[in-house]
Amino acid sequence: MIIRYIPPLLTAFILFIPTLNAQQRNNTAIKNLNRVFSNLPETDRLEYSRLTKKSMRYLANNRIFDALVTAHQMHVIFKDDPNSYILLANIYLKIQKYDSARKNLKQAEKMLGITPDIAFAYATIEFNKNNWNASIKHNQNFIKISSPYTKKSLLEIADFKIFLALLSLDSNNTKNKKLNIIHKKGINHLKQKYTFLDDSPFFYYAQAAIKIQANDSNGENEWRRKANKIFSNSSVQLAQWNNALNIFITSKK
Repeated sequence: MIIRYIPPLLTAFILFIPTLNAQQRNNTAIKNLNRVFSNLPETDRLEYSRLTKKSMRYLANNRIFDALVTAHQMHVIFKDDPNSYILLANIYLKIQKYDSARKNLKQAEKMLGITPDIAFAYATIEFNKNNWNASIKHNQNFIKISSPYTKKSLLEIADFKIFLALLSLDSNNTKNKKLNIIHKKGINHLKQKYTFLDDSPFFYYAQAAIKIQANDSNGENEWRRKANKIFSNSSVQLAQWNNALNIFITSKK
């Protein structure tokens, strides 16, 4: 029975296809991993595949401790898998252990280069820590190196986090006219990019963010209600949008 190495995050979530240069480096890395993985005993290869699926399932169900233990068990068998480091990073992100998440992402980046899933995770760290300029940089990089196969919802949430970061920077740099102009241009660009005609929560959550900026909690709640009503029967998941908006609110306290 031949059991080949399959990168767990890239195949199981099917969120990202790297751009050409990243894909070439990724393919070379996977060929090397296949060679190393194929030399493992068959029982180890079977166990590694089982643990990979198990850890990802735990993470999806927010069983963080179980996911972490299982991911470390994966490393005992095969520590050279870059995607296992990305998996660990996402587990640490869930419990806000940002230094540990960053450490694992850097290890994966050494092996694969900067791929969209790594860029997205870096962007999440910086946004959650209210490092607005770094958040913009990493979200823009994620969008830049994404491919036509990247989920539209992830590109939209990246745009939304850029929008929130620009709003925060705009309010924090009122004395710097040049920066204010740059931030306002970015804000206006994104406001024009998405309208109520788009099948995206961006328009509604951007309006809610503007109301938050104006200390209008009633207006904010009204726009959230509109989004919930419009997308209640669709496949669009609003959890990430609400989470981003809540981080934006917390940053103002």
